Amino acid sequence: MITSASIENLKNRIDILEIISHYLELKRVGSNYATTCPFHNEKSPSFMISPSKGIFHCYGCGIGGDSIKFVMEYEKLGFVEAIEKIADMLDFRLEYDSKERVERTDTLEKIAAFYHTSLLDSAPMLAYLHKRGIDDRLIAQWNLGFCPSHARHQAFINAQNLPTDELLKNGIIGKNEQYNQPFYPRFGERIMFPIYSANGKVVGFGGRSIKEGAMAKYLNSPQNPLFNKSRLLYGYHLAKQAIFASRQIIITEGYIDTIMLHKAGINNAVATLGTALTKEHIPLLNKGEPEIILSYDGDKAGINAAFRASSMLAPLSKKGGVVIFPDGADPADMILAGREQEVKKLFASPTPFIEFGLTMIASKHNLANPLSKEDALKEIKAFLHTLSPLMQEEYAQFSADLLQVPLQFLHPKAKAPKPKPIQAPESSGDKLERLILRYMLEDEALLNQALLYIDRSIFTEYQAAFDALCVNDPSHPQLLGIALDPLPLCEGGFEAELRIFILRFLESKLKQTKDLAQISQLRAKILSLKTTKSTERKLQPI
Repeated sequence: MITSASIENLKNRIDILEIISHYLELKRVGSNYATTCPFHNEKSPSFMISPSKGIFHCYGCGIGGDSIKFVMEYEKLGFVEAIEKIADMLDFRLEYDSKERVERTDTLEKIAAFYHTSLLDSAPMLAYLHKRGIDDRLIAQWNLGFCPSHARHQAFINAQNLPTDELLKNGIIGKNEQYNQPFYPRFGERIMFPIYSANGKVVGFGGRSIKEGAMAKYLNSPQNPLFNKSRLLYGYHLAKQAIFASRQIIITEGYIDTIMLHKAGINNAVATLGTALTKEHIPLLNKGEPEIILSYDGDKAGINAAFRASSMLAPLSKKGGVVIFPDGADPADMILAGREQEVKKLFASPTPFIEFGLTMIASKHNLANPLSKEDALKEIKAFLHTLSPLMQEEYAQFSADLLQVPLQFLHPKAKAPKPKPIQAPESSGDKLERLILRYMLEDEALLNQALLYIDRSIFTEYQAAFDALCVNDPSHPQLLGIALDPLPLCEGGFEAELRIFILRFLESKLKQTKDLAQISQLRAKILSLKTTKSTERKLQPI
């Protein structure tokens, strides 16, 4: 873990303009800067950045925070990943509770660079990649490599003085006591595909053998704290911007499939790492809420993998669907054959996950046999019962038609839907309330003064913001927006504004009450506020 002291030191180095201008073009507006919000569609800029306060806020969608929050939202990263991303941008060296993670990351970057250089020196491996349609531009873009023979591999390790324990943990070398030289290159004679984290750090490798009869065509790095193949997606670091822009992610079965789709301009493609799609992938797939397209080979293994993934995604009500390539082809084959438009057409009309799953279940059974049809009915009903009540109802007729049975044979178990909270859009709000909060946000002494006379009941739209201010939480979304308000603050003007604020509240209360005693009290307070100019006497507790 990154040490707290290191994070604080980084925060002290951060200039929010330097960070956000790395992503967006900013225009100066007074002492602040403005641009169109990258998190929602808008024509007029409502996204404001305050260099002095180190915060941003969008008056359109309400999002706001500091530089770290911006990078987390823009890059779709977790807190630690965002910290590491900013540290890289500022050339700042982070400190960890254990230096193990830093050393491993540095080691993997060096190994990846060595493999890439080795590939450029290997004519046979370059010829193979060129034959598959991967040109030199793609080789450089994806940092492809080649793991050479033992002698050259060990020479590089010795020259760089790379730690043996790190190389073993990350599967760069293996150990075999039966040979005179116990350490050997685990990926020896394989084309190398570096695997990156979401923020662009090398965390592992996939190696492909081109030898006939190889025991394993593909070999991945072993599981470790950095490399979990059930959570990573190949190419995600290059595809994520296209994924967020198109709100669609295409998942293939292979590295070369993904690279060739990018070659064809389909830049939102990624690949699983030689494993099926798992529930551990869901957090990554949820970022940006894209529709999910499963792009699987048309062979038996690809179809079965698509069914398992559909069975997982359908109950989650995921948008998208399955594309099975015809005649056992894969995306790379079709792109290489110049069939880009056909591929794009297939992606434009995927089979929805629910429909694909139900169809696959029906296809496994001989529906001409009554007993087999009954088995199919049981499986389909079990599949339907994993879905939401609405989807069960919607696909009941579809299922009945598949099995050619009466609709009454399908009885989806209705489940009470969980109500989703309705979130009201943030209002621009009452200007006087915002102005009072702005004064108190700028000067804690004014907050302490105000607390002698007012409480949260005086606010209508900003009670939560007032509560946050009282507990010293300036990160509340409403307070972030108020901090960037262009409303002018006048020296000594707080007392006058607070007097008007209290007066308005008392007059509102007077209109609402029918209690004669309370009416008399309220009228006395209002009269005092209207006629007395002494600060000590004009403000009265509400």
